[in-house]
Amino acid sequence: MKILFKTVATTTATKTAITNNKKISTAVKFLQDEYPNSWQYCVIRCNNLSLWLVQNIRQANRNPRVLDTTARRIVKMKKFGYILLLTSCLPLSAFSHELSGSAKVIDGDTIEVQGTVVRLLGIDAAETAQRCVTSSKKIVRPGETASNRMESLVKNGVTCSGTEYDAFNRLLANCTTSAGQNVNRILVQEGLAWAFIKYSKQYVAEENAARSSQLGVWQLACEEPWVFREKRWKVAEQKAPNGCPIKGNISNNGHIYHTPWSRHYTVTSIDLSRGERWFCSEKEALDAGWRAPIR
Repeated sequence: MKILFKTVATTTATKTAITNNKKISTAVKFLQDEYPNSWQYCVIRCNNLSLWLVQNIRQANRNPRVLDTTARRIVKMKKFGYILLLTSCLPLSAFSHELSGSAKVIDGDTIEVQGTVVRLLGIDAAETAQRCVTSSKKIVRPGETASNRMESLVKNGVTCSGTEYDAFNRLLANCTTSAGQNVNRILVQEGLAWAFIKYSKQYVAEENAARSSQLGVWQLACEEPWVFREKRWKVAEQKAPNGCPIKGNISNNGHIYHTPWSRHYTVTSIDLSRGERWFCSEKEALDAGWRAPIR
């Protein structure tokens, strides 16, 4: 398959940069979102390989957000008209990114490895502020249980592999323990997380088995975490200034933001005179230099 373009970026250096770039998906999505009226992109598959094309580039001298080298390079090259990111198809695995090492637990489905926040793909654990009820009417926090289990699984190190970053610049990945156990699968198998079928059906069978055995959350009266988050957001949105409910707190631990479903949200106050602020989205908080709380 031969394709002719006005300008073609085909150097080995460019291919290497794109191949090794951990944020290629985020970069392309960024360009599409930032230039909805002048950017078009498509993915062409040939022989089970992937080819990224960015075309119809018209705008110039826009200041890109800091995403990665590839994104900046693409934006700077707008003046050339048409750019072919890759002239030869690269396998999908070429875009995978792997992180290994010690992990910091953020919550039951999110960790930090090598300074990168990793969101476990295909699962969704209860939020740390979420309360559920047992058959004996006892209030429990399954989000804390999931976080504790996560800590026990990754305490000796973890390896996470993924091909995509979400809107919050988190690597969406499957993670394995130092013993080779799949962390995502274990959390769903033990009833500590739901299969997040909105994004992946990889762990549906594990969820069905856990539900049948009444393990973890399946023996509780408990909302799905995505339902819980939506409800919490709507309530907090009504009370927050300008409808922006995320709290940007400054403490000895740094600039930390708290979402309405965070455990310490209600006890966190915002003092604008100290530089603390409210955010309308997690992305806005991240772009401003705030981070999510780590256990």
